[in-house]
Amino acid sequence: MNKIGFHGDGYFNAGVLLIDTEQWHDMKIFERSMECISENPEKWSENQDQDVLNYLFQNKVYWLEDKYNKHANKKNSYADDVAMVHYISWPKPWTAYYECDNPPDLFQEALRKSEWKDIPLDLPRSRIQYRFMSRACFNRGEYIEAIKWQLFYLRRKLLGMK
Repeated sequence: MNKIGFHGDGYFNAGVLLIDTEQWHDMKIFERSMECISENPEKWSENQDQDVLNYLFQNKVYWLEDKYNKHANKKNSYADDVAMVHYISWPKPWTAYYECDNPPDLFQEALRKSEWKDIPLDLPRSRIQYRFMSRACFNRGEYIEAIKWQLFYLRRKLLGMK
């Protein structure tokens, strides 16, 4: 945190934010963020927007209860009072290669009820994603698909592609 000059009372993850938009505009957060980045781009290279926002809001954050930002877990088990699950890790549940150890997956349940239910999940685009897709297919008993994705993975690996 010394790299960005952060000395706040806690560092937040920018994936879940509750914002008072009136104050946001009054404080000119967008403009100040752009100034920070343009004045010293290397300083913000690691966590980009998250670092800038933590820097600008140090000691000005209201911390919500954990139930509003519960980190997702592969076991898919949460206390009854959890209000929002935050998928901070990778792969994300909107990818075809996401795996949940304890179905039904909360994301899939919500997706089936949403207006986006007919939009297909993201397919892999990189070598490591191909490997994850192969494993997910294998774990679902889709052995031919698993072999196909494993071959895509191996081809990219042998050719030195990402």
